[in-house]
Amino acid sequence: MFDSLNTLDHQLIIAYVGPGGGLAAIGTLLAIVVGLMAAVFGFLWYPLKRMLRGKQDATKSASEKLT
Repeated sequence: MFDSLNTLDHQLIIAYVGPGGGLAAIGTLLAIVVGLMAAVFGFLWYPLKRMLRGKQDATKSASEKLT
């Protein structure tokens, strides 16, 4: 097994990726990046939104008790 991996190290490997394959690879990479960013945004934004809404509700109820 290691002999076959060692021979690959010494060979020059040239691969051509056509325009269709290249665009598909770029599109896939962009989709993964945007998906990960959306996931991080969702995991961070919605808990913060609920926390901020809870603080606003607590402030409103405290001000209603004073009047």
